[in-house]
Amino acid sequence: MLPPLHPPLQADADGALALPAKGALGLAGIAGAVCGLVPFVLSMSRAQIVTVNGVTSGTYRDWVALGGGAGAILFALVCAATPRTSRVLVVLGLLGLGLVQILRGLGKI
Repeated sequence: MLPPLHPPLQADADGALALPAKGALGLAGIAGAVCGLVPFVLSMSRAQIVTVNGVTSGTYRDWVALGGGAGAILFALVCAATPRTSRVLVVLGLLGLGLVQILRGLGKI
């Protein structure tokens, strides 16, 4: 007999059914880490420089970094909603990674 492809659903403290989280990261932590790390590999950016009356201004946007940063922050908030205190470092790490990616996406760093 073949083993199941996914772990069985388990009831949590509230009685709701959910997939069991593996390790300290959990599913939301892993998804947040992927969202935060993908922009280091992939990039889709746009730069625009405009000169008006001798004054030059420019904008830079990296859309993958902005989306990845937003995703990392979103999954950090999901991790923060879980009652496990061992995920505090995961939440702080994802928030920091998301902030770095958003700043990269805006061209600030």
